[in-house]
Amino acid sequence: MLTIIVGPSSRVIWAAHELGIPLHVTTNDIELADQRGSLVNSAESHLFHPTANVMPTFSDDGIELIESGNILLYLLDRYDHHYRLYPPAQSNAKERARFRLWFFFTAATCDPLLLEAYLHQFVLSGAASNADIIESNKSKWFDAVKQRFEPALQQHHYIIGEHFSMADVMVGHTIYFASMLGWVEPDSILANYLARLKRRHGFQRAYLSNDL
Repeated sequence: MLTIIVGPSSRVIWAAHELGIPLHVTTNDIELADQRGSLVNSAESHLFHPTANVMPTFSDDGIELIESGNILLYLLDRYDHHYRLYPPAQSNAKERARFRLWFFFTAATCDPLLLEAYLHQFVLSGAASNADIIESNKSKWFDAVKQRFEPALQQHHYIIGEHFSMADVMVGHTIYFASMLGWVEPDSILANYLARLKRRHGFQRAYLSNDL
């Protein structure tokens, strides 16, 4: 059984439900503002993530992994034997690279923008909160939307085509996070895409249900 330690880890939970994998989730019942300090003092979290950052930590049959994108790709390699959430077995190197692009782009470019803005908007207070950082990150986010997300979704229902894939789990989490900041415009390409993802059972179990 999969074990996810140090939560929340909605991407991994969503992926596990899409693949039909049993999982056990262990989370700290604390507010985001308190998470880093609590995790730094948690011996259990240090066993898995050396920096004790608030991010997915994962164990599967003795294998311990960190970083949600890495975990999602591992789940594909180990459990998606019929290529349900991966490019078809006959896909070429270019198609597979286009698929993997979304894992790196969201994790390296988009997620840091959103997390930093979230911290300054909802967690930090007084002089520690910086409205300029929020606006700067918002501008960079909408640049990413126009340059990357919208072109990919203009002609297709999902991020790499008409077929839902693990790349949609990676991207969908990011766009859902952006929507909580109010950074997804109503009736936009992204809003319609997110609405499609929200109809999936795996999404609902990961984000909208207390029964994981």
